[in-house]
Amino acid sequence: YIEGARLQLFPEENHKYAFNFARGFGEERSAFLKDHVYSIQTENRWEKWLLESELAYDEDELATVIDSSHRFENLLFNMSFRDINKDFTTIANRPSNRGEIGGLFELNFNQPTYNFSSTLDVYHNRVLPNPDREGAYNYDFNTAFDVTVNDRTRWGSNVYYVYTPGDLSSRRSFRVLTNLTRSFKLAEQKELSTFIGGAFQRNRVALAPTSDFERYSLSTGFSLPILTNLRYFTNYEYSWVQETESGDLLQPNVLNTGISYNKRIGEDIHTNVSFSYRNEEKTEGLNSFLAGEDSLEASVGVTYQPTEDFEVYLDGRFRNIWSEGIDNVAFNEYDIRSGARTSWELPFSWNPQGVIKGVVFKDKNDNKIFDEGEEGVPGAKIEVGNREYLTDDAGLYYVKVRAKRINVSVDLSSLKQKQILTTPAATVVNIEPRQMNIVNFGISTESGIYGVVFYDKNENGKPDADDEFIRQVEIVLDGKDAAMSGFEGDYFFKKVEPGKHTISIKIRTIPLEFLPAVKLKNEVEVAEGTTYVFHIPLRKR
Repeated sequence: YIEGARLQLFPEENHKYAFNFARGFGEERSAFLKDHVYSIQTENRWEKWLLESELAYDEDELATVIDSSHRFENLLFNMSFRDINKDFTTIANRPSNRGEIGGLFELNFNQPTYNFSSTLDVYHNRVLPNPDREGAYNYDFNTAFDVTVNDRTRWGSNVYYVYTPGDLSSRRSFRVLTNLTRSFKLAEQKELSTFIGGAFQRNRVALAPTSDFERYSLSTGFSLPILTNLRYFTNYEYSWVQETESGDLLQPNVLNTGISYNKRIGEDIHTNVSFSYRNEEKTEGLNSFLAGEDSLEASVGVTYQPTEDFEVYLDGRFRNIWSEGIDNVAFNEYDIRSGARTSWELPFSWNPQGVIKGVVFKDKNDNKIFDEGEEGVPGAKIEVGNREYLTDDAGLYYVKVRAKRINVSVDLSSLKQKQILTTPAATVVNIEPRQMNIVNFGISTESGIYGVVFYDKNENGKPDADDEFIRQVEIVLDGKDAAMSGFEGDYFFKKVEPGKHTISIKIRTIPLEFLPAVKLKNEVEVAEGTTYVFHIPLRKR
């Protein structure tokens, strides 16, 4: 069992301080855990700089973490320093980085046509250190570079380097990957997606020479729409692995191919069916990285979700597996899952209770701040979670909530003059016990276009609190005016002339793992004095 308490000072200011206490007890509690853990946290925020720290004490040992984040126009630089005693424990377990003293440095640079990110972790390991290299530091480095050649072509590369001379079993590993993706338009609403890639890896482990190797690999594949909602895919990878100790040259390769069908029936039912075949060849050897199995798999599923709070699902999978390697056995397996997910409000809850208040106001100077003399907007509808509230005669609202995090938004249709927003139309608020959260909404009477770029986890086409908001995606209006999505995934086009306009999505700025669920070019018509809302949902590849 675990119980605890938290005391936070100045929770609404840019400089916050907190004291935390946790107590663990019970017969099944591990002997190495301490009964009490204490910590002090600080958070100091300036315009472009965030500094956080935590000092923890487990009755015997100390742990310290200091984080610093600096943000510029297109650049983000983070630094994190840690000193974790090797015998320190949290209230529930040993920390993953126990015994380490060092620093983590992160750099992210984003431009419309390319993105660059790099991470370097330098640390000394005091758990199972190398007796021959006392005080030696370990290095873990990775960097990624992504270039958008045009709307249909994208190239990305990653480099990884790990060197751990300070560990008892030191290792040195270098890996580089590169991948080129290209889509071809076949017909209206149909595109052929292709990729080709290569990789190299060199691995050396001091106490395990059988794990020393050099590996080269080539991969390619494509995804082709056959009919509406039906796609065919094929991926193939061929590798050459030179094992250092044995001198053997391995040539493992694998083919994946199949079809998938996804269909939404109305608003409530979603179905999916897939068939796939996997063929592995030449899987012998310690470093082939393949399971030594060939398989044929079929799966089918259906989900019924009439409301956000209720879902019934049924799915099944069958696999026929036969042995490719001499140490494997053939077998068949199947599994069937069914169930229901539901949630409802109870008279009691473990969620913290807090307050959300704010004002809907006419932002005369468009500075997104409720300044003295600016008028409130009465009768505006505020949506807090799944409940709605109206602002009073002064444009104010005040709501008590019980939740860990909740979505707060303004309903644009409730604004009588159809004004556009100078602030985000929605924000996610993290609730802490008895904390006052202020969320204001500024509006203007000019015409404009607003939307949110987000990973649509539940595929309902609208941003929800549990969706992942995607920043730094470029949206272009009429081929000339560009806007980048912010931290909440939101983008704005202000002072838009009434009439028809074209909204384009620069696919090169979308993270590689996502694809847009809407067309890359979309025509919209903006009426005078209104805000046209155009959200951009994304889906996983």
